Amino acid sequence: MIWITGKIHTSFADYLAAKAIPYGLIVDTRVRSIPESAAQVAQLNLDNYALLCQQLLQLPIPDVSAVMVAGYENYIVPAAYITQAYGIPGLTVTAAQAATDKTLMRQAFQNYDPDITPNFAEVADWSAVESFMSSHQFPVMLKPASLMKSLLISKNSDWAALRQNFAALADGIQQAYQQQAVSQTPKMLIEEFLEGSMHTVAGFVDAAGEAALLPQIADCLRASDIGVDDSYIFSRHLPSQLSPADHDAVLQVAAKGIKALGLTSCPVHVEVILTATGPKLIEIGARNGGYRPLMYAAAYGIDMYQGVLDTAYGRPIRLASNKAAPVIVLELFPAIEGTFKELLNEAAIARLPTVSKLTVRSKPGGLVGTARRGFKASVIIILSGHDADQIAADYALIRDTALVIVGI
Repeated sequence: MIWITGKIHTSFADYLAAKAIPYGLIVDTRVRSIPESAAQVAQLNLDNYALLCQQLLQLPIPDVSAVMVAGYENYIVPAAYITQAYGIPGLTVTAAQAATDKTLMRQAFQNYDPDITPNFAEVADWSAVESFMSSHQFPVMLKPASLMKSLLISKNSDWAALRQNFAALADGIQQAYQQQAVSQTPKMLIEEFLEGSMHTVAGFVDAAGEAALLPQIADCLRASDIGVDDSYIFSRHLPSQLSPADHDAVLQVAAKGIKALGLTSCPVHVEVILTATGPKLIEIGARNGGYRPLMYAAAYGIDMYQGVLDTAYGRPIRLASNKAAPVIVLELFPAIEGTFKELLNEAAIARLPTVSKLTVRSKPGGLVGTARRGFKASVIIILSGHDADQIAADYALIRDTALVIVGI
């Protein structure tokens, strides 16, 4: 049986049900809500790794053929301990830690090839920030080492912003780690800001560390690219507009990063900035990236969930494409923190011909805010279809008219 460590996305649970594939769920002892679709459930302490290993020896999980993480980064390290205990394909604990701690990740990149990553430093206090800035120029990025979805990340262009955002990060990081169930010790880092366009590479790595990367790269537009002072990714686009030379360079740096981290038997989500001097790695996740199974299925007919299963079982990875169509995924945030009122022009946006999904995640009266302050997207919009011109027109209209309205 395939066992999922931690939570399972509804879309993946539906996929397994449609394929009549039973799955078990390995969840934390504190979890009370268990999906009914799970054939078996094992509750273990996933935060305490020494205790986790003891539990695996004392209470062996039945019928373990493969173990995987279904997209939630905070379960990657526990999954590595579990696969190690059972002697089945998976990440080493060292690689899992490097894939979930940006300080370890950056160091591994630098050790492998200093040209593929920005300069950085771990900063425990303000004096460490000042020390880094003594040899670097603005702008710089501040970020937590082990959070996802751009949470608490900030771009800083002057001393006033840097001091304010460092204080906010230091004050909020402990609570954010707890809210996201991240068991690693909270760390903060500062790094050079990379000028350039953002792109992501998806793929899978086998037990020997050989990567099968999808040639279809996704282009990403960040909030800062559209003049918004926040850290989230505004939109993700397939197909890419990269030139053939830049396309190949991005794939090459992604492959280098995977080797640098020593990844094995896992999906990969590689974030790259294409700078004037070549591509640089932002980070690599040992998981599928957000929305990527949906995007690649809609755009190319590629079954990334099958790739996840094949990787977990140690089988050859099949990544066949049977079509080519544009897809765009947008995330909308409010400009300020407040209580959610509405998505402006929601009805008109929902009627756009290429809008295949519009999800308003925030509830009226609920607290919403910016990504750099730890909030998640209020609205998700997906555009798809075969009419590229219509998708472009609908996307432009959303950019110009869609606003998340809040009350103070």
